[in-house]
Amino acid sequence: MNLQNATDVAANAERAYEKSAAEIGKRQYAMLVFLPSLRELVKDAKTIVEANAKASVEATGKTSVKNRKTAERSPLSAFASAPFEIPLHKSDLDIKQQRFASYYKQLKAWNENYDHLLTDIDYAIDRPVFKQAGKQSERVLYGQFHQIKCSTSLTEELERLHLNPDSLKLRFAGINKCFIDTSQALSQLLTEAISATLPTFNDSTDP
Repeated sequence: MNLQNATDVAANAERAYEKSAAEIGKRQYAMLVFLPSLRELVKDAKTIVEANAKASVEATGKTSVKNRKTAERSPLSAFASAPFEIPLHKSDLDIKQQRFASYYKQLKAWNENYDHLLTDIDYAIDRPVFKQAGKQSERVLYGQFHQIKCSTSLTEELERLHLNPDSLKLRFAGINKCFIDTSQALSQLLTEAISATLPTFNDSTDP
């Protein structure tokens, strides 16, 4: 009976660990592809805006109807009005947009599943392990986790805050805090990129 209980506990712990690790990996990958997708979409938008502006200047600078029609038929004007008609360009744009959208899809999934995953880790891993060691599973106090500096080792940060770095639940909560910080930084970057009349992107941003 004891052997069966131990086997069940180990199996539950393995499932909880694999599920949480998979969710972390998907969220991290979505963030990694979001930044280059945003960069390229901003550059595409900037190219279109500049091309449209130049084509407009060229068209209005002509005095005759004939010259205006010629300007409207120019390659530059055609590109500005339909920049992704070429299949290869459209395919490239579709990929960028899909990767851009996948970040928000993963963000939604993470936010919806986070509490459930945290509880799974607590009951399937932390509590059984610490019970065997004669210790209590610590609570996640979000006031403390707001103090975590994500530029530093998570282990060092947990120790600095007098939290148990051996707790997978606390480490998972720490990872979530850093995901929140990164998400806020990406949102700010997106806001800055689209707030200007001419879309811009800071190439110095570290992906």
